[in-house]
This record gives sequence, C-alpha cells and structure tokens, in this order.
Amino acid sequence: MAVAARGALKKAMNFFINRNMVLFFTAWHEHVVRSHAALRFWLNAAMGSAFRRWVDAVIELAEMREIMEKAVMRLKKRAYTNAWLRWVQYAESAARARMAMAYFVQGRPCQTFPATSSNAF
Repeated sequence: MAVAARGALKKAMNFFINRNMVLFFTAWHEHVVRSHAALRFWLNAAMGSAFRRWVDAVIELAEMREIMEKAVMRLKKRAYTNAWLRWVQYAESAARARMAMAYFVQGRPCQTFPATSSNAF
C-alpha cells in the first residue's frame, strides 16, 4: 500500500507542479502579449511623431528655398541693374570723349554727335 500511496502522491505532486507551470506560462504569455501591444503602440506613436516632424521639415525647407530663390533673384536683378548703369555711364563718357576729341581735332563741335545726343555711337 505504501507503494500505491507513493504513486498517488507522486501523481498528485506532478499535477500541482504541472498546474503551477501552466499557470506561470499562461501569465507569462499574457504579459508578453501586453508588452508587445504596448511596444507596438509606442513604436507607432514614435513613428507617427517622426513622420510629422519630417513633414514639417520638408515644408520648412520648401519655404526657405522659396525665400532664398527670391533673395537670389533680387541680388541678380541688382547686379544686372548696376551693370547696365555702368554701361550707360561708360557710353555717355565715351560719347563726351569723342565729342571732345572732335572739337580738339577739328576746332569746332562735331556735327555727327551733337551735344544733346544721348547716343553712344
């Protein structure tokens, strides 16, 4: 009878040990599922935040590019205007120099380039 009691006791102990292991495994599995859900939520929130920051950066870069293009166009226009004004000044001084040279050589004002002419040539 002692052998039968020992077998029954062993069977009962195995039942409780297995039951506790099943309960432990079930609790661990539920914890893993909750952790994965929390991790997935955190990752989605982080990715959404990163995407929104990227969109804001792209919009800001586009605005900055537009501002810079306008500034460069203003600088180009100023450079073109200054170059044109320098050319006009040169043309006027060249015309005055030709008229002075004609007066010096001929002793009278040049009729080809009257004093009121604004033509450089």
